[in-house]
Parts: sequence; structure tokens; C-alpha cells
Amino acid sequence: MANADLASLFPVVMPHIQRWFVCEEAAILRNGIALTGSQAKEARLAGVQKPGRVRVQAVDEIKVHGIGLMQKLAPGLQLVRPDSSAMTFGYGIIIRRIYAKDRAVLLHHLVHVAQMEELGGSENYIKRYVNDCLQFGYGNAPLEIQARFITEQAMQVVAPQDACSRYRTYAAVDFSGDDSANSWSWRPSRQPVG
Repeated sequence: MANADLASLFPVVMPHIQRWFVCEEAAILRNGIALTGSQAKEARLAGVQKPGRVRVQAVDEIKVHGIGLMQKLAPGLQLVRPDSSAMTFGYGIIIRRIYAKDRAVLLHHLVHVAQMEELGGSENYIKRYVNDCLQFGYGNAPLEIQARFITEQAMQVVAPQDACSRYRTYAAVDFSGDDSANSWSWRPSRQPVG
């Protein structure tokens, strides 16, 4: 199914996607593990307001569970791709075992958790995310661009015990404005360390 076809069906398919999203989040929250202390610090660096709610579940392969419509929609939306390292469902992150210790992968998905919080919850987030993927394609979706940008900035943060750096780099993210893709802006800012 082409993106144009999916875009025309957006009002019809969105409730199915949201149900799938909620079910996946519930399973991860039930079966996943809480962030470690250092991962919680990474979550705050990524902008997560409630890192204690995040759960991570390691799996061998990421796939769409269940049958029916989501099996057909997922490839066209590129929600689940063969090369997916992880996926975010609200406060739940599912990650392939081979990436379980990859800081950049976790940071990227923690940014998605922060986006979900900033957008007012899972329902708003998934609606925005899917719409962006349909409109711009996965790689050019504003939420993905933002997640890559913030992850890149966060990866440059020097550990506090490193005396070589006096500053940490943070990305100030403006989530204000209307729901159009043009309402996003990213501003790197520098804040002195302790």
C-alpha cells in the first residue's frame, strides 16, 4: 500500500494504529525492566520528564504482533522495518538485544518518550508520528529528525567527572505552535556544568 493510499485512509486506520500502540505499550510496561540509574540520567538528558515510568524490553526481533490490518499497514508506514533497532510505545521501549547496550539507540528512543510527554500523551504522539511518516516519509519525518538531532547533541555531552569540559551541550526544543510540521524548532544551547 502506497503512502498516498494510506494518507487517504488516515481517519479510518488511525484508531487501529492507536489500539495497536496502546496494546504494545501495555505489554512492554508489564514485561520490561525499569531504567538503571545511569539510564535515568540519560532519559533526563533526552528530555524525559518521568524517567521512572519508562520500561525497556529486550527482544531478539522486532515485529508486529497480532494479525490483520496492522500486519498490512506497518510496512507502508515503515513503523516496523527489518533494520529496526528499537521502537517506542509511549513509556515502553522495545529494543533488539544486539542494541541493548547501545547508548545512541536508547537515547534516540528516550527522545521519542520525551516527545510523547511534550505532545500530551501517547494518543497525540502516535497521531503526529504516523501523520509525519505519511507526509514526509520515515527518514524525513520531523519527529525522527528531531530525535536524531537531540541524540547527536546528547552523545556529545561529556560525563560530569571529565574535567576537560566546562560545558554540556543541550538541545532546547520548542514544541509550541500549531500541529503543522513547521512548528518545530531546535536550538542548541550551552549550559555550564555544576
